[in-house]
Amino acid sequence: MNTAFIEGEMGTLFLTLQNASMPRQARLDASGALHHIMVRGINESAIFKDDPDKTRFLERLGEIILEARCAVFAWVLMDNHAHILF
Repeated sequence: MNTAFIEGEMGTLFLTLQNASMPRQARLDASGALHHIMVRGINESAIFKDDPDKTRFLERLGEIILEARCAVFAWVLMDNHAHILF
């Protein structure tokens, strides 16, 4: 099971890539294809406490990107959700 976690002021966000409850089947990982990740708060609740929490999220995301040796083409953070395109 592949699991990553990001710690923030509001707790720890766990990302599990296997055995996760998803609204649809996972798509095939095609070499060279763009991937869109969306993280949402439950019932539109905030996933970030404040701007410093968003900064810590981006710092941790940057570490993971370097470790995984992948490129992020675009990202946006909002109070109750985030989008990452890689």
